[in-house]
Amino acid sequence: MGTQGLHAVLRFGLGPRPDQPLPRDARGWLLAQVRPPEPLPGPGLDAIMAAERSRPQEGARDPRAMLVRQERMAWAGRMLLAEASFVERWDAFWTNHLAVSRRAGGVAAIAAAHHARTAIRPHIFGRFEAMLLASHAHPAMLAYLDQAGSMGPASPAGRQRGGRPAAENLARETLELHTLSPAAGYRQADVEALALLLSGWSIGRGAAAGEAEGFLFRPASHQPGPKALLGRDFAEGEAGGRAALAFLANHPATFRHLAGKIARHFIADAPPPDAVAAI
Repeated sequence: MGTQGLHAVLRFGLGPRPDQPLPRDARGWLLAQVRPPEPLPGPGLDAIMAAERSRPQEGARDPRAMLVRQERMAWAGRMLLAEASFVERWDAFWTNHLAVSRRAGGVAAIAAAHHARTAIRPHIFGRFEAMLLASHAHPAMLAYLDQAGSMGPASPAGRQRGGRPAAENLARETLELHTLSPAAGYRQADVEALALLLSGWSIGRGAAAGEAEGFLFRPASHQPGPKALLGRDFAEGEAGGRAALAFLANHPATFRHLAGKIARHFIADAPPPDAVAAI
C-alpha cells in the first residue's frame, strides 16, 4: 500500500510531504478530493483594472507589480501547504490548458491569476463547456490574445477602420489548442469564421467611460449576419459566439484531444490507446 500511496502523491499530487503520512487507500485519497474546491481569496477585478490604469509617480511603488507579487506569493504558499494536492494538480492542468501568459504585459499580466481563480478553478470538476466560456470571456484571455479590439470588417466600427480582417489570435488558439486540435481537420476558413463570431468581444473601460469592468460585448464591432463554422450556421451577436464555443467544447474531436492530453499528463508521454479511449 505504501508504494501505491507514493505513486498517487507523485503522479496525481504535488509529491510527498515530510509532515504527512502517505495515503493508505490511494484511490480513496483521490476520489475524496473530487468536489468543487473552495473559492480562493485575492484581489477583485475592480482592483486589478484600477492598478492597470494607474500611472504611479516616479519613485512610488507600482501597484501592478505589487498585485503580481501578491498573487505569486499566494500561489507559492498554496502549492507548499496544500492539503488536497490532487485538486491543485488538476487545477494546474486546466490553468495550463487555457493558459494566459504573465509575460504578455498589461491586463493579461496582472489579471492572469484572477483568470485562474475565477474562470478555471470553479469549473475543474464541472463541465469543460462552462470553463471554456468563462475563460474566453475573461479580460486576461481577451487581452492576451488581442481580442479586445477585434472588429468585423463589415461592422460599423470595422468599416471606419477600412474593413480590415477581424483578429484571429483567439480563434486560432481556440481551435488549435483549446478544443479540436489540428487532428480534427479544420481549415483556415473555420478560423476566420470563429474570428467573426467572436468579433465585438471586448473589455469594459470602467466607470470613467460609463462601462462595467470585465467582459463587454460591443455590437458596433461585431460582424453582422450569420456565420458558418465547420459546416454549422450560427446567428450573429454575442449569443452566436457563445453557441459556437459551446459547440466546440462538446465536439467529439475536443473530447479526443482532451483525453489524450490528460492521459499524457498523468500516465505516460505515449499513453496506452485503451486509456485514452476510456477517458
